[in-house]
Amino acid sequence: MLDEIHFHQQGDFIRYRGAGGVITLEFFPDGTNIDATATLEGGKVSFSGSLDRLAIDRTDIRLPRKLPLNRSTIAMNVRFWADVMRATADDLLPDTAG
Repeated sequence: MLDEIHFHQQGDFIRYRGAGGVITLEFFPDGTNIDATATLEGGKVSFSGSLDRLAIDRTDIRLPRKLPLNRSTIAMNVRFWADVMRATADDLLPDTAG
């Protein structure tokens, strides 16, 4: 569930909060920073940190480029993070079936 969207001059973030934890996407449009973090508990394993680190730790997928910070780069990174979450969901998200 979308929990919060925050816009300000130094950067923006979108936060999703669910039964298993929180996922935050952060964008700094005036700089060169784009990142996504997650704090996930209740699955087989817990994780707190950058989704890029999760990708490196758990997959052999190459990280997408971060520059130039434009619509295409942001979309590529958001798709990448979604793929990482889908690939690791069985371990990281609580089993809500049953």
